[in-house]
Amino acid sequence: RADGGRAFGLTCPLVTNADGTKFGKMEKGAVWLSADRTSPYEFYQFWIGTDDQSVVEYLKTFTFLSHDEIRDLETSVKEDPGKRLAQRALAESVTELVHGKEAAEKAERISRALFQGELAELKEDEIEQAFHGVPTHAMGEVESGLIDLLVAASVSSSKRQARQDISSGAIYLNGERCTDLEHMVRKADGLHGRYVVIRRGKSKYTLVQ
Repeated sequence: RADGGRAFGLTCPLVTNADGTKFGKMEKGAVWLSADRTSPYEFYQFWIGTDDQSVVEYLKTFTFLSHDEIRDLETSVKEDPGKRLAQRALAESVTELVHGKEAAEKAERISRALFQGELAELKEDEIEQAFHGVPTHAMGEVESGLIDLLVAASVSSSKRQARQDISSGAIYLNGERCTDLEHMVRKADGLHGRYVVIRRGKSKYTLVQ
């Protein structure tokens, strides 16, 4: 303006979620680009959780996939949404863009191991990343009865509830279902000799160290 020349501005539409709320750092559940604030695995999981209504638009906005690739993924959303191919492509692409290929592959490996219950395949740093933010419990003894441990770690509300949880097959130790009421949990048997991952039901995790 001072020189009497022409100026140009660049704008882009506000990115919103399917419900119309803005997509921003101040919103609940938002993620950060810094791995110190949001781990690559948490970042990956954020994009995996994208709903079907938004995923194609996010692929267009946040990735460098070709028009043909996005069109094929859009077709998969319509014809077989259960496979979540579009969400996986989105998560892999954006995580690699922000954190690099190695971090993206590690995040995908963690996600697959948790889904398939193959926790023994995870490296020590991957376990820490996967269960960052979940409830933790320090097991003081070298070993503990499973019932006592479930109560101490607040996995079950009482010994009676713990027995019911075990008997019904709701308790998993390091990815393996345990229905033995007399089972002893030993630190030495943990993943990398220090971690015991308890899962109650489908998604309630507790990390015992």
